[in-house]
Amino acid sequence: MLKIDDQELLMEVLEAQEEIEGAQREDDLKPLKKVNDERIVKSLEILEEAFAADDLNTAKVEAVRLKYWTNLAETLKNWEKGEPVVLIH
Repeated sequence: MLKIDDQELLMEVLEAQEEIEGAQREDDLKPLKKVNDERIVKSLEILEEAFAADDLNTAKVEAVRLKYWTNLAETLKNWEKGEPVVLIH
């Protein structure tokens, strides 16, 4: 699996994980779900542009970012109060 050394991305993921862990109700996660859905749309746009420009390096990096965002989306979808938060990277 490809990984990237992007401290900003890792901080965003860690902050999201903390927010999920601190949620008391599913409604508490709506703002994070909205932000994450926007991240996914942006990543898909970047991927589309990268492939159109035959920029495989950008595509590789963005594909990894998209994997983080889709894993986060799955975690948000399956959230249950009191259950441990496991984000697959």
